Amino acid sequence: MIVVLGVIGFFLPPIHHRIMDLFSPVYYIKSSQGGRLIRWQTAFDQMAGNPLFGVGLGRYGGAVASDHGFSIYSDNYYAKILGESGLVGLVLFLAMHVRIVVEIINQTVRKATARDRYLALGGLIGVTALLVHDVVENVFEYAPNFLNYFLMLSLLLLWGRTLERQEEKHE
Repeated sequence: MIVVLGVIGFFLPPIHHRIMDLFSPVYYIKSSQGGRLIRWQTAFDQMAGNPLFGVGLGRYGGAVASDHGFSIYSDNYYAKILGESGLVGLVLFLAMHVRIVVEIINQTVRKATARDRYLALGGLIGVTALLVHDVVENVFEYAPNFLNYFLMLSLLLLWGRTLERQEEKHE
């Protein structure tokens, strides 16, 4: 159902035009001169000095770094992590979130039944959407977003534990 809506949305003229602009040579050239691509390249350059551990927390790509003149805003939370904590930090950060998403699928989505499954899928999609959104913005830089994200994760995982108990009662 969601895939069908996504495909339909892709073919709506304003959405289709916006997505196709991302793949145009004009976007690539302008973004490479002063947009997101140059900011992501700067993150890679920052990390290149110390590829394993980066330049240190608070020194690249986020609100703290840009407020204190250390760097530009990266417009990509993963680029920020890469610049600050290098490959080790990025791999650990990604591994943590992959594991969290897998746990939500295993502990909540698969155990939910009937209408509850739609709620569990909605929570999973919300969590995944935020992780995808971090590619084009530092969503976690804004503390309320970060707190709401982990609150949602916690509620979904705790709910999954209650679903286990409900299964035991019905058996």
